[in-house]
Amino acid sequence: MKNMIKNAVFATLVFTCTAQAEVKVQYLAMSKSPEPLTEKNSTVQAQDNSNLQADTNIVVVSGGKRFSPLVSSVGTMSSGQKTGLYKGQLMQAENKRTTGKITGAIMVKTSVTALNIQGASETRFGSDYILLSFDDSTELLTALEQLKKRSDVESAELEINTKRYVPK
Repeated sequence: MKNMIKNAVFATLVFTCTAQAEVKVQYLAMSKSPEPLTEKNSTVQAQDNSNLQADTNIVVVSGGKRFSPLVSSVGTMSSGQKTGLYKGQLMQAENKRTTGKITGAIMVKTSVTALNIQGASETRFGSDYILLSFDDSTELLTALEQLKKRSDVESAELEINTKRYVPK
């Protein structure tokens, strides 16, 4: 009987110590404050846009906002690419406070099951939407205009990412 009581007390003591150790480890892990976002690490991904201005001759709607491409005020586009909209290109909203990058995708509202666009991969969302993903060399303004002219397309919008990715 004494051994049973000793074993029970010992098991309770071991369980209590283990539980307290786990709580302390969790407390230490939660009490460590994250590294503050400083000017140095918050601007690592930012680009120098001082020599860029919005080309208001081209206006596209994305997410309910009107965007124009940011073009260099000193030079022209890189050789090999004609003037237009390409994946990764910087865009600026009309309010001039919002900027973003073209993702290379166009969201299309349509009732057909497939659009079969050459050079684009299709991802279907629900019964009405298809996301078309294009490669880097595709001129997206022309692709967008051609999609909008199709009778089986209700609407089409160029996707512009305005959120900056900050790894955790």
